Amino acid sequence: MEHQETDRDLKRKIEKLEEELLRARESARESEERYRALFDRSFYGVFIMDLEGRILDVNDIGLKMLGYRREHLGDLNFWNLISEDQAAAAAKAREEVLRTGLQESTAEYRFKCRDGGHIWVEATSTVIYRGGHPYAVQGIARDITERKRAEDELRSSEERFRSLIQNASDIIVILSGDGLFSYESPSVERIFQYPAGYLIGKSPLEFIHPDDVPTIQRELDDVYRIHNDGQPTEFRMRRFDGSWIHLEAIGKNLIDFPGINGLVITARDITERKKTEEALRQSEERYRSILDNMQEAYYEVDLKGNFTFFNTVAMARLGYTDEEMQGMNFHRIVDHQNARKVFETYHRVFTTGKPVTGFDWEVINKSGGRLPVAASVSLKYDAQGKPVGFSGVVRDITERKKTEEALRQSEERYRSILDNMQEAYYEVDLKGNFTFFNLPTMASLGYTVEEMQGMNYRRFADEENAQKLFEVYHRVFATGKAVTGFEWDATNKNGEKIPAEASVSLKYDAAGNPIGFKGIVRDISERRKAQDALRRSEEKYRNILESIHEAYIELDLAGNLVFFNDPCCRMLGYDRHELMGMSYRVFISPEAHQRMYEAFRNIYETGAPAFLMDYDVLRKDGSKRTHEMSASLIRDASGKPVGFRAVGRDITDRKRAEENLRQSEERFREMARLMPDTIYEADEKGVLTFVNEAAFDKFRYSRDDFSGGLNCIDMLAPEDRDRGMKNFVKVLSGEHVGLTEYIARRKDGGTFPILMHSTVIIRNGTPAGVRGFIIDISDKKILEEQLIRAQKMEAIGTLAGGIAHDFNNLLMGVLGNVSLMLLNMDSSHPFYDRLKNVEEYVHQGSELTKQFLGFARGGKYEVKPTHLGDFVHRSSEMFGRTKKEIRIHRKVQEGLWAVEVDRNQMEQVMLNLFVNAWQAMPGGGDLYLSTENIELRDSDATPLGVEPGRFVRVSVTDTGVGMDDSVRARIFEPFFTTKGKGRGTGLGLASVYGIVKNHRGFVTVESRKGAGATFTIYLPASDKPAQEEQRISAEAPKGRETILLIDDEKMVLEVGSEMLKRLGYEVLTASGGRAGIETYRSNRDCIHLVVLDMIMPDLGGSETFDGLLDIDPNVKVLLSSGYSLVGQAREIMEKGCRGFIQKPFGIHDLAEKIRKILDGG
Repeated sequence: MEHQETDRDLKRKIEKLEEELLRARESARESEERYRALFDRSFYGVFIMDLEGRILDVNDIGLKMLGYRREHLGDLNFWNLISEDQAAAAAKAREEVLRTGLQESTAEYRFKCRDGGHIWVEATSTVIYRGGHPYAVQGIARDITERKRAEDELRSSEERFRSLIQNASDIIVILSGDGLFSYESPSVERIFQYPAGYLIGKSPLEFIHPDDVPTIQRELDDVYRIHNDGQPTEFRMRRFDGSWIHLEAIGKNLIDFPGINGLVITARDITERKKTEEALRQSEERYRSILDNMQEAYYEVDLKGNFTFFNTVAMARLGYTDEEMQGMNFHRIVDHQNARKVFETYHRVFTTGKPVTGFDWEVINKSGGRLPVAASVSLKYDAQGKPVGFSGVVRDITERKKTEEALRQSEERYRSILDNMQEAYYEVDLKGNFTFFNLPTMASLGYTVEEMQGMNYRRFADEENAQKLFEVYHRVFATGKAVTGFEWDATNKNGEKIPAEASVSLKYDAAGNPIGFKGIVRDISERRKAQDALRRSEEKYRNILESIHEAYIELDLAGNLVFFNDPCCRMLGYDRHELMGMSYRVFISPEAHQRMYEAFRNIYETGAPAFLMDYDVLRKDGSKRTHEMSASLIRDASGKPVGFRAVGRDITDRKRAEENLRQSEERFREMARLMPDTIYEADEKGVLTFVNEAAFDKFRYSRDDFSGGLNCIDMLAPEDRDRGMKNFVKVLSGEHVGLTEYIARRKDGGTFPILMHSTVIIRNGTPAGVRGFIIDISDKKILEEQLIRAQKMEAIGTLAGGIAHDFNNLLMGVLGNVSLMLLNMDSSHPFYDRLKNVEEYVHQGSELTKQFLGFARGGKYEVKPTHLGDFVHRSSEMFGRTKKEIRIHRKVQEGLWAVEVDRNQMEQVMLNLFVNAWQAMPGGGDLYLSTENIELRDSDATPLGVEPGRFVRVSVTDTGVGMDDSVRARIFEPFFTTKGKGRGTGLGLASVYGIVKNHRGFVTVESRKGAGATFTIYLPASDKPAQEEQRISAEAPKGRETILLIDDEKMVLEVGSEMLKRLGYEVLTASGGRAGIETYRSNRDCIHLVVLDMIMPDLGGSETFDGLLDIDPNVKVLLSSGYSLVGQAREIMEKGCRGFIQKPFGIHDLAEKIRKILDGG
């Protein structure tokens, strides 16, 4: 009895310890998870170092700061990273932290990066204890490199500006808020000779000249009151010796600026400038007196021709006052012709830099009178030698101009006689050099006066004509008799020959001595041309008639041919002698006789020609051609009609082409009408000139809207119109734009996405508009959104799959240990029920991982051909027994095809859909289930992203609350739920989507708010017959063979090894793929089976399996993974792996799988 009491106490203590242990482990796990989350998500670098400085762990921010990757972690040491000059201080701080256990105060360190660069960090460190003793040091570091750089730059900037102020030549002072000096720069002492600090605390008005005090007081008041920057102000201020200096100062209000809190005044000593200005004023007065007493006008203008200076003579000549002339442009005093002359002169002076003297021009005074002047101009420069204007002297030359005019009129009368002659008059000396000539001479030869003066006659005559001229001149000189009417060819400046008729006589001086020749030359080019033209005309028209492709005919009034060319014979197929005298009725088709007769009669009666008449011609060989003819009346010299002339051409091919074009246009018009996409044309302003039928449907405009001048840019949404107009201009200019996406706008204001492609329309070599097509891509956008949603699901699924894999490894350890404990325990044992509960919890945890793997599309474990009708019936029966308020209606097609599915996963799919329907009908309702066979064609399958073929369709319809479009678009997203807190995880429909997708099927949903929802599942049909579910033996089969267990998880190795030993097997273990290969290589003769983990860090399951095959091609391998039998696992199975077992697994499942492989099943 005492022993039993002790045993009960022991059990209670054990149970209490177990509870406390579980709580402690859970607390530790939660704490570790929180720490790891903080560690990984910290904004600062977090480093874990042992007491020797070796870095044991670091978060991603820390690695990124130093430029290292995680695989470098084993090589990092704190003392190698820190700058050498900081090592001693850091070591001392580390010793203090270890001694006191307190957190190190913030310190700044310079760390060396992997690329050789350095960064500055601000760090603190604390001690991590294990078992009450210091175990490691945690450091938290923040990158302050940019801050350090900014501090260095600020320090340099302050030193630089301090140096500038200390060495500035200008005066800098600060007046406090009460108007007293609070700061003076060193230049104050240098310029005013006051002792340093003398001005501090004094008012500036004490030192300012009394006459300037009111101005300065007013300026200071404005700056203080309005807070504006002051204006540059000149004033006088007293020096220490009592003398006055001139200053120019400006103030800036910085009352509210920390560290200044006053008015900053910058001043410059301008005393020397004031002296220079006074000297310049006196000099200008002297020179002004000289200029005003000159007889000539003196002026200065800027580079634009505006007067900047002038003397009194200039004002007197022009009649303007000083105020009127100041700034006046020279164009005001000249007409257009003289303005051009003055501009050219100024331009020459500006470009050459050389002055011009004595050029004449006319000015217009204020009263409008004209004044002839002679002027000189030179360039005016500033102090740097840069041209700034012009200066000059102008002289009145009115009297000189009168004398020159009288002489000009005398010469002009003589010149006018010669220049108005039709003939050229010339004079040459005895050597043949021109000494005088009139304008027609220059005009005929093309030379200027300067070029002809002194030119020898041989320059405008070739060798033959020069010899002819020489002989004539020689005869005239020898005989003294004039020669008239001799012809020769002159050569003008362009090398052209000019036929000429000339007369030559001798020219004498006052003493009667021959000094040259004179004569008159007449251009006879026109006479020569007329003669040549007549000859050429006869030849030309003869050749034209024979060379043209058109037929030319002449008929008498009776319609008989009296003249025709060779093309006429060829076009009609007759010889020349056959056509002569033939009536036109012979070769005109009978249908055209009357029409041709009426046309000729109308020409005869009206005298008006007829143009482009079409008619059919019968050739000599009987063939019919279509001709086009224009005809007119022929009159004799007295104007009497004597016949007709006509020109005809064969237009048969053109007519055929026009007919083909008409048919082509009709064909393409019909194609445009039938096109589902919009085709359009627009003019150069964007106004639509053509659209096909699709435009009316897509944009909802009527024909009247388009014909009313609708602009294609107005058919875009407002936000796209600017971009559309820019692209329209680019296309119109010939630039290639390509397919462009826009948002289009319908007449009713609705919008939809489009793709537009346009090209320029060229007419007569000029852009006349654009044409193109518009594609409605609304459906494409929907598919893109579906693709993005699918990719999002894929990414979340990958994350969920990783979590499920790691969780399965943990569950493997728990389930394995429980299985081992239950092997030696019957139901009467006091811990048996607890262990069975643990086993059930593990299975529930495993179901949760299947949920994760479900929406990760990685949840197929054991696929078997299944009859969905029976399956749906059983699962709905079970659900209906628990939810009495739901009425279930089933419709199952006879002869339903089998599908290959993981039955557990499909049970999860159906249960999730039933639960979703139940939650949508909180007050109860009807649930309709149907299954049927269906075949999807290419057009049906492609939009759904599946291969066409046979499918089994399962529909689940509820009468619940339904959903709107925004909810329906997101229902398959993981963790999305519309239910209240605690009523859903958001994984149910996500796992439905993932599982069905993983079975190469797809899910659709139809719903409206308040009208229930229908979920439809499509699964590919199988040709295999459905299999019945098999029961598994309750006895775990055992064996005595040797098994190699390869896994990187220590817990899995320990538990798995113990499970195998309990089953009677000899066990070898290897931690990782490389070790597993070496173990197998050393013990291959005694190893009967390898249990291989798929995911390992050093060498993955696939690579490890390849290594085992290299050693033994017949090796037997059972693949184990927390993932399902897809992807990489499926690839390993296809290489020859004998079996697959899903983690977590119990000892019974493991025993069955092993015996099935070893026994050849």
